[in-house]
Amino acid sequence: MLDLEGKKQIKELSIKNPVVTVDSVFEKQGIMDVWVKTQDNEEIIVEMQMENSDNFVKRSEYIASKLYSSQNLKGKYYDELNNVAIVGILNFTMFNEYREKFNFCFRYTEKDEKFELSDHIELRFVELTKLAKLLEKPVEQLTKKEMWALFFRYAADSSKKDLIKTIIQKEEGIQMASKVLTEISKDEAERVAYIEHLIWTTDQESKIFYAEKKGIR
Repeated sequence: MLDLEGKKQIKELSIKNPVVTVDSVFEKQGIMDVWVKTQDNEEIIVEMQMENSDNFVKRSEYIASKLYSSQNLKGKYYDELNNVAIVGILNFTMFNEYREKFNFCFRYTEKDEKFELSDHIELRFVELTKLAKLLEKPVEQLTKKEMWALFFRYAADSSKKDLIKTIIQKEEGIQMASKVLTEISKDEAERVAYIEHLIWTTDQESKIFYAEKKGIR
């Protein structure tokens, strides 16, 4: 998805906050899903976003600038700062005026002449809501980005299982992702069962509290 080649290939990957506790689900905090470091030390944060928010772009800018400015420059020069990027895989549409385009990359550019100032900070967005046209293309004609986007969007859709199966067979990286997704799905089932039990318990306690409160009145 990121066109990482040569020294920009991934050398390190970690999951940040892999377990979201029930208490924090509704709190306003940035959850870093995947933290990637390339061979030339560029840092990339990858996030999955299900819903839009009024300040999503500003939020992305804030996280990117925070990541960039938090680098230790003691005894170093500005040109030693590493590039950073934020990648948002979105289940909503931000750019309605571009109906066919689903993959966007933003950097600093000159307003009128449009030439690029630098690529030091990069914001990328993948809109999974714009893939209907890709479903009409033969898998053999899909690019890697298109195959990954379709996998992200339809991996859990039983009506698209034949398409996803073909894509998995064609792309080695997606084969690996599919195996990981299978394991995650098992954990997710356990988490959902836990949350449902917690809600049931809370409901019972609330009923008792309400009854006691009504009795006192």
